[in-house]
Formats: sequence, C-alpha cells, structure tokens
Amino acid sequence: IVVDEPIKIFSIENVVAMSSPVVVGQTIDNIESFKKIFANNVQNAEKNNASSVIIPNICVLYDLNSVRLTEVDKYLLQEYAQAYLQTNKQATIVIDGYACNLGTNDVNNRISKERADFVYNELVSLGIPTEKIETHWYGKTKNEEFSYSRNKEYRRVNISIK
Repeated sequence: IVVDEPIKIFSIENVVAMSSPVVVGQTIDNIESFKKIFANNVQNAEKNNASSVIIPNICVLYDLNSVRLTEVDKYLLQEYAQAYLQTNKQATIVIDGYACNLGTNDVNNRISKERADFVYNELVSLGIPTEKIETHWYGKTKNEEFSYSRNKEYRRVNISIK
C-alpha cells in the first residue's frame, strides 16, 4: 500500500527566523532595502518550502552623543519587528550597541548601553517578547572589528537574529 505524504503548505507563521550570513559591519540602515530583501527571502523560502526565513540584519546610526531614535529609525524597527512577529517566534533577537572612538571608555560604554536600551524598549513596545531579546553594548572596544569610512558609522546599534 502506498500512502501519500501530506503536502506541506508553506506558512511563514511556522518558520524559524534566521540571521543574514554574518559579515562584520554589513547591515541595512534603510527601510526600502530591508523590505525588498525580506520580501525576496520570504519568496525564496516559500518556493523551497523552507523551515526558516532570513530576516536581514539592520542597524541604527547615531549622531555624536545621541541616543534617540529618529522617526525613520522607528519605522525600520517597526518593519523588523513585523517581519519577526510573522515567524514562529522561536529565534532570539540580538541588539549590539557601539560607540565611536571619541570620548572616554566610561562615556562610550554608557552611551552604547543607552542606545541598545532604546532599541530594546522600542522592539518591546512593538510586541517582541522580552525573553526573545538579548542586549549587549561594547562602547568602542570592538571598533577594530569594523572598517568604516566615517566616525558616525561606529555610533550604531546592530540588530540581528541569533
């Protein structure tokens, strides 16, 4: 007797969120790119009846001594949260705060923590469960891992999936 296997129908609610391949310093900082890449990733996952979908890594950049999110940043985080909330919510979101090399270690550690905390609070306000978020801050201690052309690019928070 031949038993037909049930046909699996792709549903994003049943897939695990995955991170973009890790390339140090490569993140998306604009909504148009995020939406385009994520839509393409969902389409590919559906075509392949995959059990996971890649949510692109994003970042928020800051002015010197700033910890506030702009409206554009909030919109990017909203899109990121919506993408995550479509999945089965098993993955963990990682928030990494950084600072540029200006100022003391104490100031940079404090400001990178505040930046990460602001992003954390925004994601929680958008419905991400607190137990699904890890927050880290590094001040300027990991700047040698990046090679940016402008100091502003070191003043960032990266958001990715673990």
